[in-house]
Amino acid sequence: MLTRFLKTWSLAELLRGLSVTGSYFFRKKFTVQYPEEKTPKSPRFR
Repeated sequence: MLTRFLKTWSLAELLRGLSVTGSYFFRKKFTVQYPEEKTPKSPRFR
């Protein structure tokens, strides 16, 4: 019974990790051509 629980638990963790990875994979990429463009900064940034 314990081994069955551990197999189920690890599968759930695997799927959760894959969902996090997939969400980052499909996000819009943010690229800045550094010397020509400066990144936007918060007004609180010194």
